[in-house]
Amino acid sequence: MSDPVLADNPAINLDNNCYFRNSCKESLIIENGTFSNLNHLTNLSLTRNGLQRVPLHLPESIVYLRLLLNTIAYINKSDFSGLTSLRFLDLSGNCPFCPNAPFPCKPCGDKGLVIHPEAFTHLPRLEELRLSGNSLETVHSMWFQNLTSLKYLFMSFNFLISEIRNGEFLSWLPLVEVMDLSYNNLKTTLSPRLTISQHFSKMTSLRVLHLQGYYFLRLNSEDLEPLYNLRNLTVLNLGVNFIQQTQFSFLKHFHNLSVFTLIENQVTLLSSPESKCCPTCVQDGTDEHSDTPVLFRPYIHCDDDYHSYPPAIKPECLNAGNVLDLSRNIIFYISPDFFKDTENIACLNLSANSIGGTFNGSQFRHFPKLKYLDLSHNRVYLSSDQAFTELKDLEHLDLSHNKHYFQLLER
Repeated sequence: MSDPVLADNPAINLDNNCYFRNSCKESLIIENGTFSNLNHLTNLSLTRNGLQRVPLHLPESIVYLRLLLNTIAYINKSDFSGLTSLRFLDLSGNCPFCPNAPFPCKPCGDKGLVIHPEAFTHLPRLEELRLSGNSLETVHSMWFQNLTSLKYLFMSFNFLISEIRNGEFLSWLPLVEVMDLSYNNLKTTLSPRLTISQHFSKMTSLRVLHLQGYYFLRLNSEDLEPLYNLRNLTVLNLGVNFIQQTQFSFLKHFHNLSVFTLIENQVTLLSSPESKCCPTCVQDGTDEHSDTPVLFRPYIHCDDDYHSYPPAIKPECLNAGNVLDLSRNIIFYISPDFFKDTENIACLNLSANSIGGTFNGSQFRHFPKLKYLDLSHNRVYLSSDQAFTELKDLEHLDLSHNKHYFQLLER
């Protein structure tokens, strides 16, 4: 008996026929028109097949098309013509930056993936476009002029740092809700400050922005000015940027920001503007909680985590309310003045720092609404009965993995 779900949504999966774990002497060849008579086919996945071009004459019925992790070097004007039902297109990893790719790969050329300006012209229903890991250096505004349904745009692991700073293509994305521009500074050049295009202010539907791997030292309030009028923006992810200095006065300029994460930076109360980040940290950064280098985590997002929140945030934290995530930095102590303008934060994650010292009931006085506090994986030693007494609404306190002083005594 046939499965009614499969009957209504027929799919073909031809993944993993030609890649580094299943090597081929030649690329997989799919002749033009191979799928043209499958008039009810909606889901076609051709991942990791060593394809050098997009198969032509695909049926108009296709809704989901996955071509990631092949060796396609050119996207021609007519490659997707006729696919008027297409809602999801994944072209990620066809021209990866090989020095940081977590798999064997060969460079596909000096220009990365070449996409014709009119390649996406005939895709009016496309809702999600994934172009991560293609060594792109520029973005053509024409790619988006007819994508009137586009909501999700993933462009991580390219060379788009100049587009992030100046890009006019952002003006053509008023309906995009989720954007990932992480790790577009793969040459790991450290900037003094964050600079983003004023055209971000035209992305009026933007809810989630992931901007990891830009690599800059200081985050100032004025640096985020193009985002302040985005009333739908709820999640801002600036993790893994090697930020050393910041203040939180910018939080009061956002209308509805509920999650702000600075995970895996170098925020410390002891840093100075002249301090420098060790270049080897940028290239090969690891931490005690993972064996995977920072730039390998993650390479290409193949799930729905980045449609909403960074996957590292605990559901209990999200349920508490507004989130400030400073986990995996190098904070040694809690200074109340450092946390001014954080009155609306309900979940504070300070895990995996080096926080020690004495808590006397004053450290968190700028968090009157705090319900969830994560101090796990630190050096906390509670010696005062007044610790955390300022947190009248606290419901969840995580002090796990704070064995530092006990381990010293054992020695």
